[in-house]
Amino acid sequence: DTICNLLTFDSIFIQSVTQPTVDIRFNYEIIPDNPAQVSFVYNQPITNIYRNTRVSEVLENLSDTIQRVVVRISPYLIDGNDNTRCGGISDSVIIQLTPSLIMQDTARQYPRYQIQCFGDENGAFYLFPTGGILAFGPSNYDQRDVDFTLNGTNNWPYRDSTATYHTYDSLGAGVYTLGATDWSGCSVSKIDSLTQADTLFMVQILEKAPIKCKGVAEGIVYARKQGGAYYNIPTSSDTIGYSTTRWLRYGPFGLPVIDQDTVFNVFPGNFSIQVWDTNQCLATASRWIFGADAPDQEDFYLEDYNGFNVSCFGDSDGILYTRYSPFSDTISYGLYKYNGDTTLIDSVTISTADILEWPDLDAGNYLFKVESSLGCFRFDTITVRQPVAPLTIADYTLSSYHSGTWNVRCSDSSNGVIDLDSIIGGRPWSYTYSVSRDGSVFSNDSIISGLPGGDYKIVVDDGYCSDSTVITLTTPDSIYIEERIVDNNLCYADSTGRIQLNLAGGEGTPPYKFTWQHDTVLNAPVADKLVSGTYFVAVEDSIGCVLKDTITLVQPDSLAIYSDTSNYNGYGVSCFNGADGYIRISTSGGSGIKVYDWRHNEETLPNDSILNELGKGFYYLAMQDANGCSVKDTFELTEPEELIIVDFSKEDKVCSTPGIGRVSVTGGVPIEGSYYSYLWSNNETSDSTITLPVGEHWVEITDWNNCMVDTNFQIFYVSNIEIDVDTVKAISCFGGSDGILKIVPNDATLPFDSIKWNGVVYAPDDTILYDASAGIYIVEILDSKECFDADTFAFEQPDSIEALFTAFEPSCYGFDDGYVLLDAMGGNGIYQYALDDSTLDSDISEFLAAGTYKYNITDQKGCIGGDTITVTQPDELQVVEIMAERIPPACPDSPDGTMMVTAEGGTEPYTFRWYDNETTGNIISGIDQGYYGLSVTDFNGCFTNDTLFMEAELPACLIIPSAISPNGDDINDFWDIINPLNEDLDLTQIYPEMVVKIYNRWGQLIWESERGYPRYKAWRGTDQSGRPLPVDSYHYIIYLNHKSGRIHKGIITIVK
Repeated sequence: DTICNLLTFDSIFIQSVTQPTVDIRFNYEIIPDNPAQVSFVYNQPITNIYRNTRVSEVLENLSDTIQRVVVRISPYLIDGNDNTRCGGISDSVIIQLTPSLIMQDTARQYPRYQIQCFGDENGAFYLFPTGGILAFGPSNYDQRDVDFTLNGTNNWPYRDSTATYHTYDSLGAGVYTLGATDWSGCSVSKIDSLTQADTLFMVQILEKAPIKCKGVAEGIVYARKQGGAYYNIPTSSDTIGYSTTRWLRYGPFGLPVIDQDTVFNVFPGNFSIQVWDTNQCLATASRWIFGADAPDQEDFYLEDYNGFNVSCFGDSDGILYTRYSPFSDTISYGLYKYNGDTTLIDSVTISTADILEWPDLDAGNYLFKVESSLGCFRFDTITVRQPVAPLTIADYTLSSYHSGTWNVRCSDSSNGVIDLDSIIGGRPWSYTYSVSRDGSVFSNDSIISGLPGGDYKIVVDDGYCSDSTVITLTTPDSIYIEERIVDNNLCYADSTGRIQLNLAGGEGTPPYKFTWQHDTVLNAPVADKLVSGTYFVAVEDSIGCVLKDTITLVQPDSLAIYSDTSNYNGYGVSCFNGADGYIRISTSGGSGIKVYDWRHNEETLPNDSILNELGKGFYYLAMQDANGCSVKDTFELTEPEELIIVDFSKEDKVCSTPGIGRVSVTGGVPIEGSYYSYLWSNNETSDSTITLPVGEHWVEITDWNNCMVDTNFQIFYVSNIEIDVDTVKAISCFGGSDGILKIVPNDATLPFDSIKWNGVVYAPDDTILYDASAGIYIVEILDSKECFDADTFAFEQPDSIEALFTAFEPSCYGFDDGYVLLDAMGGNGIYQYALDDSTLDSDISEFLAAGTYKYNITDQKGCIGGDTITVTQPDELQVVEIMAERIPPACPDSPDGTMMVTAEGGTEPYTFRWYDNETTGNIISGIDQGYYGLSVTDFNGCFTNDTLFMEAELPACLIIPSAISPNGDDINDFWDIINPLNEDLDLTQIYPEMVVKIYNRWGQLIWESERGYPRYKAWRGTDQSGRPLPVDSYHYIIYLNHKSGRIHKGIITIVK
């Protein structure tokens, strides 16, 4: 452990880790490494110490270094008589005792005192503590391990980068307590002081000899200095040992700088002096000294703007008013502005008393000169005062909440405060305040409280000048309801209500704290299982700002059913098995669109409030609103017994005797309980009729509910006659009208009274119908006894002739080997065909080219039909090269080209054969430049021929130099004709039969190569005998002797 000097080490707690069966005691002793440097006195017994005893001692380090001290504790056992029995194992505590922490300091020193000038704050202490843990040396601890206090305040002094000392600076005169505490807890304090001169250093300008304005320099002035820092005790008023004196003169009467206390032989004027004391503190003074006979001042004053001579800082609206009484013929006045130099502003000369006005003055010092005609003058110093500074809202204090983060506690609070506590300049005694928000002034105080957050315009006015600013009171972000999900109660008196608040904003870290009035335990944004009513909730963020909300849950009115059912004279359905019953539902309460779940005989009926066309039975309704709330009801519709005809009889008309009908009914709802309503087809209204003619008849019986039962019946004409219709002649052709029909009567009484064919009256003896066409014929006959009969006869005709032609196209484009197979149906059979009015011998029309043909058909009865048919042909067979697949040879004689073709037209599939009669298929490869012919044959044997040209990429398979220089320098010594695709390939491998011939300008052959033009025997500019040829141009012919038959001609030049 490390402890400080003269501090008590305590709480050495003595106990044993073993628990002997007899009692235990302890001895302890203090053993310094260097006893001469450590002082201590045992302040308690050091033997026979009981267990659990605490030992405390005071140790003093007499040296300035660390002293090691060992405290040894030795246990021993005692018997029942307190006799020592045996000793135990000792333990030791090692203490590093530091020397005393000593505060050493120095103060900043000026020539005199520790403060330079009276009232300054430029004193300083330099602290150099020693001892304490610093005694361990700089490798362990240095000055940076010490904390300091000044007058008990733990403020940190300046520490230089090496931490060899510490500085408290910018101190004024006074007594200070300097404290230091090292990091082991050792501390020291010291009182020291900083002194300054007793008084402020000042200087006065005094007049020792009068100055007159006679144009003679006879005046004497001197400086009187007092206070400040000096070397000597003053012996007289003007002989004190100060550092420097400097006289200055300004304006039109300037002098050189004079460094002495007394100035002799001076004119009247402005005198200014600077004096520095021993500490270089500066004192200044300035004074106007006029001649003893200068003009007297009578009166002057400045315009007053409530305490100042200009309205606002920096303005130039000052006005000087002066009034002088001249004492001679003329007086000259001049106003000067001076600020180091003297500047004439304006001047005037008058001879009578007058009041003068000098406007547009800015703040500053002015000289007002009055000069007589004799040249005697005086200067008056006039100061035009302005406010010390522009009226400025320099600063202000705002309310602070939440550790200074905001100016208003919460976004909806009104506890903001603006304190305009730092207004400078202008006229403080006349300040007025205007505080406005959104253009509306609401306060004239300098301290405004109870403010919500926002922008406030502040205007401060002193009657002449003003300043304004906009101050913003900040607020925490407001908690706001981003989404309010309100689920109202679904049904009357249920607890399905739910409220969910989705919040945002606020400060701190969610979750928010929720307090619901209806459930104080609930702390959540969702409240459910609620009955209808009004609910209150308060939401609090982490800084305690609260949003309150009120939500009302509403419930629908109670769901109820009101009904209106059909009533037909006591029945819900008017007739037996009827479907004109209805149930009409109206509702109250509930929510939204209602759903009607109707059930009848285990069937589901439409979802509607009105059911029409209902039959008898029970109808069950379970009605549900949009929220699933439901109510049930049951309705019954009854019906009467079935209205039925229990008896009906009729009698047919016999020739001229009318028919008879009789009817009897039961069931239904009798009118007024006793009778029914009857209506016969002849408009009779009783239960029988005896005037029925031949024909269709009916009778309707209606009950009180308009339920009706009816029956249809026919009154037949009873006659003994019968008629038939015979075919005399059938219709010849479809659509013809050459048929003949005849009426054959049986048992009729002639003559006939009337004959009708299809309703057309004919003569009574006209029983044969000529020119009859196909159709239905109705024949009616009435004989002389009014007995009647009718017959219906269907007169048929042959079917129309229909052509059944099949065309077969020619085998090839442009051929005439097409044909048409002819057939027909309908008519009278056995058909004859004709093409373009030419009769055919068979049912095949042959040797036809493509085109449209018209055929006529005639049956065995001469009936005619016909139709046209078109014979088509294949498209013209053509060869088309697929250019995208073309691979040209590299050069004309290079067999590496490929060509692909296809065919169009004709009839697939196609057969291809190329010019060499060997290559088949649509691809030919391994070809060089040239024309290639091929033939294409289709499935029908149609064919076409075509020739395609393959062009090489390069114009030649040779690169032929235009000159050689056979001079033996191994450069162009021979005529090296090469293949562009492979320069190293000898031409003998490409054109083995190639021959090169060289001719001179007269056409004489002078050299001919071997076949293949081998490179080692290439032409070297010689004749056939090997003699060198002269420089000249020579003609050449190269015979490739290749299947292409190409030759190359040109000029080759020998140059040297």
